[in-house]
Amino acid sequence: MGLPQRSLRRILPSWSVGLHSIQRLDVSVLPVFKPARGPAFEAKSGIVVLARRSGSPIVPITAAFGRSLELKKAWDRFRIPFPFARATVTYGEPILVSKKATSQQMRETTDRLTESLRALTVEVDVHGPQR
Repeated sequence: MGLPQRSLRRILPSWSVGLHSIQRLDVSVLPVFKPARGPAFEAKSGIVVLARRSGSPIVPITAAFGRSLELKKAWDRFRIPFPFARATVTYGEPILVSKKATSQQMRETTDRLTESLRALTVEVDVHGPQR
């Protein structure tokens, strides 16, 4: 799940500017449920690593749009909202990651984030704006 540790070690230094900004501005880390590659609807470990390193909580968030274009040939069926489309945005409980979290705890947190985002996506799709 997520990037191999070797890749994480290579890209984490480039996040230093972002980490500094997150810590300085005291903001939460918001995951984008649109990873670079599949599988669809599965959180990646990078956001958990960033939250652990920054000390900021992860706030799961998702949205549904009343009118949108669905990219049916895309692996994740990504949706692009039409201009002036109604949107419903929902968010879950913040997820805290200890700076001393073990690899197992990091995997469990990634799994918990995935489940939270999936539940929020179902909720917003059911109660969101009419298409």
